[in-house]
Amino acid sequence: SGTATLECALLDVPMVVGYRLAPLSYLLARRLVHVPHVALVNLVAGRRVVEELVQDDFTADRLVAAVEPLL
Repeated sequence: SGTATLECALLDVPMVVGYRLAPLSYLLARRLVHVPHVALVNLVAGRRVVEELVQDDFTADRLVAAVEPLL
């Protein structure tokens, strides 16, 4: 999915990135990996370029709120 977000960004395609992991995987990842963003497009840019909804923030209501302005 990282490559897809980069390709979309290069083509100026609006997007919202959502990630949800199994709870144990998420806890382990948070302890082992310390990065300011999870979306590759944001990591490469070094800033928030696209909205990220991660784990508990990735809900239907928040997804709708993030996507509606892009439509």
